[in-house]
Amino acid sequence: MREALLVLDMLNDFVRRGAPLEVPANRKIIPSVQREISRARRKGNPVIYVCDNHRPDDKEFSKYNWPPHAVRGTEGQKVIAELAPRDGEIIIKKTYYSAFYKTRLQAVLKKLVIGGLRLTGCLTHVCVLFTAYEAALRDFGVTVVKDGVADLTGDYHESALRIMKNTVNIRLE
Repeated sequence: MREALLVLDMLNDFVRRGAPLEVPANRKIIPSVQREISRARRKGNPVIYVCDNHRPDDKEFSKYNWPPHAVRGTEGQKVIAELAPRDGEIIIKKTYYSAFYKTRLQAVLKKLVIGGLRLTGCLTHVCVLFTAYEAALRDFGVTVVKDGVADLTGDYHESALRIMKNTVNIRLE
């Protein structure tokens, strides 16, 4: 089974100090995500960057009480330099929590004949959880890299990992 690595929302607006949706724990997982990217590239597995990409007036900001973040065309919307995609690597733009919701991810995975996904990035209880759940429903083998995902609090992080493992049968590694 061919596997792809998903790097979820490791964007300036989630990682950098003072960013609109700064998640300090994201800075701690950078080495783990770098390790996973190197591993995938060595094995010839696709590295797919899944990136929030919002209009300035996106209703997510008011509907879910998030500050404006990852606004199209801004520096905040870009993948952090430490994890930057190489030429030819796939970037999936999303406007909601799941990497599958109204994106081209499913079609890309089908074209690449992918059967398994490794998930890294943020937020464990939001984008990672919703993406893992939808991937499992779509019959992908899913592994979440525990030291490659981060959240706003340890409680959110641990709760999401437990839900993924015990409710959706996601593999944690």
